[in-house]
Amino acid sequence: MITTWESGGQYEEIDWKDLEHSSTEAKFIRVIGAASIGESSDVVRAMSKFRQASTAFIVSNAVKVESHTLSSDIEISSMEEIQSFNVFDTLMSELSEDERIVIKQLYDQEMD
Repeated sequence: MITTWESGGQYEEIDWKDLEHSSTEAKFIRVIGAASIGESSDVVRAMSKFRQASTAFIVSNAVKVESHTLSSDIEISSMEEIQSFNVFDTLMSELSEDERIVIKQLYDQEMD
């Protein structure tokens, strides 16, 4: 058997909160830990800064961000706003004039 790679010292797991102070020479790094929803942007920022300075081949993200279900503690500006969102109008605003004409024709045919 021919050994092509020795993993000793080449793989390391680092908590995302410790990235700023890490000086690892490992070539394969798995960033771990847990973060709140509010910290998720901090995780991305820390990883981006680390990747720019690191000589690692791979820096993977295994940070677990807490999930949050929609509940009464999240403020919704207005239920009317949510219920009145018009997908068709939003789609039409993204199309060119020619595309809008074709879609409008198809829409009118379907409604007849």
